[in-house]
Formats: sequence, structure tokens, C-alpha cells
Amino acid sequence: MGKYGCRRIGATVGGLLAACMVGQAVAATDYGVSGTITFNGNASVLGDGLFLGSSYATATGAIGAGAFKFEGATVGDGVTGLTYQLDQDNASTGQVGVDGLAALADAALRLTVVDMTYNGSPRVVGADCVFEPIHIVLDGSGSVAGLQLSANSFTIAPIDPDACNGFAGTINGVLAGNATSIALRIEGDFAPPGTIFAAGFESAR
Repeated sequence: MGKYGCRRIGATVGGLLAACMVGQAVAATDYGVSGTITFNGNASVLGDGLFLGSSYATATGAIGAGAFKFEGATVGDGVTGLTYQLDQDNASTGQVGVDGLAALADAALRLTVVDMTYNGSPRVVGADCVFEPIHIVLDGSGSVAGLQLSANSFTIAPIDPDACNGFAGTINGVLAGNATSIALRIEGDFAPPGTIFAAGFESAR
């Protein structure tokens, strides 16, 4: 039986559709996330991530409230190198439509710089090197292969010049601005509501 109990039951297409349409939201799930992000034109591969505590209702396409959290990753401009962590201060709900289009509500991200190098030499940034909130609205598509979501040209506001042990000006140059983009893949079965599964249990839509 499939994850939502509707992939392998029913002898006819009608039976499969009926079984899928009564699917309910699963219990809270931590979905794996991967992706890339660009800060002020500086590209970075995100660390291993999760969309925590969410769920998916196969009958309605509703994505339950969840929050992103990523392991540490690096970004730089050739002179300044930063190690950062990215997580979410609120929770986002979402929807997958019958046409497969998907979106998540506003996410308030928090970007914490934990290490810095300048011309290869380490610098101490302190505990106040935090950019928040970074508001993004993600949209894209949902399918049995997961959610593909992105956002472009959102703004990362510069932080106070006295933050980051006095290195805020240099760090702002790497991270702050609106030449920003993010592209995410959330792992899981997010088939649009009403999807019909034919023999072999592949989508027939």
C-alpha cells in the first residue's frame, strides 16, 4: 500500500480515484529539502534541509503548516567567505491545485552568519550576526516526485553596521540586497488532488 493508502487498492480506475479522493492529511511529517540560493548575486548550495512538521492532504491538496531548517552552508564573493545557517521564524501553509500549480504562504526566514574569513583569514563575528525577517513567497508545482518551488528578487535588508563584531559592512556586501533567488525541492508525494493512477500506479493525468 502506498504512503496515503490509495495507490494499490481498487481494481478499476474508478476504484482508484474513489480511494484517492478519500485520502486524509497524514500526521506531521519532516520532509527533506534541497536547493540553491543566491545572495546579492553570490550563489550558494543550501545545506541539508527539512520542512518540519508539515503534512499533505491528498483529497484537497492542502499542505499543512511547516517550517524550513537547513544545516550550515557557505557563500562568498572571492574575498569574504561566510558560513551561515538558514531557518524559518514562522510556519507556512500551502496548496497544490488540480492543475499541479503549488504555492506556500509567506515564509519569514532567518539567516545567521556563524563564521567568516577575509582573504583566507578567520574573523570572529559574534552572536548578533543575524538577518531577519527575510520574507519570501514560494510557488511552483507539485507532483508525485515532490514540490518544486522558487522565489526571485526578494529583499535581504542590511543589518546594523555595529553588528557581527564590527564586520557587518563587509558581510552586508555579500548578503544584503534584492539580487536574490531561491529554488527548493521538497521530497515527498504531492500529487495534485484528484490524480488518477493507471495500471502500474503511475499518474494517468
